[in-house]
Amino acid sequence: MKVAFLNGVFARIGGIEEFTHDLVLELLRKDMAVRIVCASLKNPTLDRLKRAGAKVRKIPVYHGCRWNIPDYALLPFACFWLRGADVVIHQKPFAKWAYRILPQRAKHIYLTSYSPADQFPDIAGAKRVFSFFDGVVTQLESFKVELLERGVECPISVIPLIPPRIAELPVSQNESRILRIGMMGRLEPQKNPAYACDVMEALSQSLPEGKVSVEFHVYGEGSLSSSLKKKTGSLKCKTEFHGVYERSAVERIVSENDGFLITSNSEGQCIVALEILAAGRPVFATPVGALPAILTDPIRGALLPRENPGEAAKMIRTWFELNRLTSASDVQKSYQKNYDRDAVVAAYVDLLLGIGRSG
Repeated sequence: MKVAFLNGVFARIGGIEEFTHDLVLELLRKDMAVRIVCASLKNPTLDRLKRAGAKVRKIPVYHGCRWNIPDYALLPFACFWLRGADVVIHQKPFAKWAYRILPQRAKHIYLTSYSPADQFPDIAGAKRVFSFFDGVVTQLESFKVELLERGVECPISVIPLIPPRIAELPVSQNESRILRIGMMGRLEPQKNPAYACDVMEALSQSLPEGKVSVEFHVYGEGSLSSSLKKKTGSLKCKTEFHGVYERSAVERIVSENDGFLITSNSEGQCIVALEILAAGRPVFATPVGALPAILTDPIRGALLPRENPGEAAKMIRTWFELNRLTSASDVQKSYQKNYDRDAVVAAYVDLLLGIGRSG
């Protein structure tokens, strides 16, 4: 079977990009032919997938993401590059007219990367877009309900994004008198990193002077990098910016910190949260997307208020006070109860085979 991914912009770092990487490798192991159609500059993830056997077709247009310029610039090329595919996986919506020029022989699946209510506030517009698809994949039952409320009539499957395996060896707890909190991902408005800085400053000011100090470690880059560096330069909390990181470095990054902040305004499954838990550290996050479902067990971290850095800092401090004896392996065991990678991969393979054969 031939499977194609219509990704739009393929970023150097991102949850959808990591999901695509993992699913492509699994499909290649099943002897499926895989093609990735995207807009991207030099990208190590795409290079790895090409070496593994996937065909990558891309245009070198990256700027203008806020207005979806790369996505629409890609469409004329996608018309040709998607030909011959049995199944096309879409990860970003277009205006309905755009779907008329895509290959009609293939089966088309839409993967919702965020809450459908966030992506499609206009119910009528959502119904027009989804009328094109042969199937939809979403990550939560609540997301499925939102899709049904928007009039989606095609089959809807509830499958989480592919979770990472737990680290082979639980990372050790830091024993110093420094509380290190990290943040990983793109520094963009959607991720609301300025609020993370405010939370860290409040946490730094709330701890007893001379007993425990706080450090904030930021991994990733984006359009807000410069403004954040300027903002943190005048704060009490020591902040270090580590720049872009490779996925292979995630376990090391997690091991160097005591916990992680995710202060997004909107999220989907949030692969970063799963990566952190799989490596044994707690997550402190705003209650958006799938994060409330991910953090159902208090041992995994806490949900923070969205506009109250003082209260958020208090909740983080309380978690560490109550969980002094919690080990990395305790966090990993809790995580693994709900995120079985092999079962999730099997669900995706079965779905694609079923839809592909139905044609």
